[in-house]
Amino acid sequence: MNKQRTLIILGIVMCLNLGSATFVFAQSWPSDTQWDAFMCQEQAATDTLADTTSFIDHEDIVGRPDRPAVFWHVDDNHLFFRMRLDANPLSEDASKFQSAVWGVELDTDCNRRDYELLLVLDGSRDPQKIVLQRNDTVTLDNDPNDPADSEVLDYETSTHARTVQAQGSTASNFGDNGDFFIDWAVNLADLELLGIDLDTELGVVMGTSSEATHLNGDLVCLEGAGEERHWTEAMMDRMRLDGQTVLDDDGDGLTNCEEAYWQSDAQDNDTDDDGVLDEQEVQDGTDPTQDNNAPGNVELRGGGGVTGCGVADPSIDSFPGSGFYSLALLGLVSFIRKKRGKFSLNKSK
Repeated sequence: MNKQRTLIILGIVMCLNLGSATFVFAQSWPSDTQWDAFMCQEQAATDTLADTTSFIDHEDIVGRPDRPAVFWHVDDNHLFFRMRLDANPLSEDASKFQSAVWGVELDTDCNRRDYELLLVLDGSRDPQKIVLQRNDTVTLDNDPNDPADSEVLDYETSTHARTVQAQGSTASNFGDNGDFFIDWAVNLADLELLGIDLDTELGVVMGTSSEATHLNGDLVCLEGAGEERHWTEAMMDRMRLDGQTVLDDDGDGLTNCEEAYWQSDAQDNDTDDDGVLDEQEVQDGTDPTQDNNAPGNVELRGGGGVTGCGVADPSIDSFPGSGFYSLALLGLVSFIRKKRGKFSLNKSK
């Protein structure tokens, strides 16, 4: 009888914990040693304390080379993101997250001037959610403020997010108040429905925000707020989830996948022989295949799709709706087209 009563009490405690912000996750979270640091210019991603004055404390990302600012990890079922913050992102009673937004923008088609997916931990909505969004239309070129267009799906924070204090081998104390990690996850199966696999090359921008549809706060590896902040400047080193090296055969700074998007020569670091390297032309908004063209006059080219190096399928520009119905439609299309390969997250401008 006592054993039965004990089991009942344990069950009640577990249910209560699932509703709190000291989260119990369906899968194991990575240990501190399993996380991989994102890199900026081949060094661990960093961010200075209070470099963006409007985003401080739990909205202020911090990090130095020996205590990186942001991390990622992938297991059999989930892709995880981790961010080091100057203060605890939980409310005072630890019942929920503070009213703020933490997120990651993902370039999946190898055009580093915009992104296709936005994954945010949205503490500003009620109830709080992890929200995956698509960015189908470019309204602000080369700008992290370019708003996403539609929600694809969401997850409960009680199953897909947590916060832990930075301690032990990961300990840091940038603001003399103890630092914290905020972690969140997305299901790999859902990313696969969007055409993103472990071998997909990704460009990544991570930051905080006052809005859930884009990142306008403290951006990693980009100091200060400034009037203009560009996606190409905030993007961390390109990577693949399988850990394989991202290739850049001609060493111009554009990966082979990006060269395919821009239709430039992956074996020639100055495709149009105008004295400006291909990567610099993309950064400047000029066409790496056209000599002496003016910034802003280049049209997006390639097609890429989510894998970046294929041909876009014009029959699937976007899908209607959001949430369950959108994901169901994606799953149906994915099933029908399995033998033809993955479909693309096409972009209009």
